[in-house]
Amino acid sequence: MSKILVVEDDVASQILMTDILEKYGYNVVVAMDGLEAISLAEKEKPDLAIVDIMLPTLNGYQVCERLRCLPQCKELPVIILTALNEDQHRIRALEAGAIDFLSKPFKRVELLTKIKAVLLMQEDKTNMISFDKITQGFLYALSQRKPDIQISNLRCAYFTKRLGITLGLSSKDQLTLHYAVLLRDIGYLSFPGEISDLGNDSDRHTVLGAEIAEKFLPDDINMIIRYHHSNLTDAEFPRNLSETSAVLLNIAIVCTRFEYLMKSGDASLNDVHNILRHESGLGLWPQKELELLIQLTQ
Repeated sequence: MSKILVVEDDVASQILMTDILEKYGYNVVVAMDGLEAISLAEKEKPDLAIVDIMLPTLNGYQVCERLRCLPQCKELPVIILTALNEDQHRIRALEAGAIDFLSKPFKRVELLTKIKAVLLMQEDKTNMISFDKITQGFLYALSQRKPDIQISNLRCAYFTKRLGITLGLSSKDQLTLHYAVLLRDIGYLSFPGEISDLGNDSDRHTVLGAEIAEKFLPDDINMIIRYHHSNLTDAEFPRNLSETSAVLLNIAIVCTRFEYLMKSGDASLNDVHNILRHESGLGLWPQKELELLIQLTQ
């Protein structure tokens, strides 16, 4: 039975949430303020925390930040409960360490769906340990061929994670995106001799990477490896994708371009944003994902 920490000072909301969760078999622990939430998280070791933003003593953002500083709670998934739906509040929660959002007033099915998704993601993480080791093996091999590849992919994975959470990707899709970006350059392992600059041979290494990926990786990861250097105007850019696959690829291509421009060191952050907006105006990048990435990196 999964244990859920509910941090909510509004008694009516607290009772409603507790009744729903207990009815569906969850063990519920309740905190009325931020400091109590930290104490209970350390003592009870819940599987998930649902934290309201507006709390006494510490607000929801601060609760998230303090949990991330505690060794026994740093991996605790947190869903932020808020009536504030603007992007800046979601970005602030993301920066504090939240993994998902639930808007007030919430529907029962939405609450239960998000909880199930987050708990399944935690199970996926456990089940993915062996795959994670395989990924680390590929990254190590890449780092031996070209040391800055691993650093570049880790930076890009950080940007895609923030953008994916802010856009409300499911836990499964977040994992897909994470591994796809970490493995996006595996095609370079097929290169004979010395690897050239990452900006060159992009078509070749993406094709070779896709040939490797199709042997053991899911389709969406394979797709991102193949097209992460593409843009919307490329003749080979995949069309008629499912909504989820399209969003995953959109996130991957804008974050890849952003990270590449930043890595070059020839432009300031403001210059990079202007370049991306100019290119988006030419139809190269998906506007929604690009503008949100710019907000997240300002």
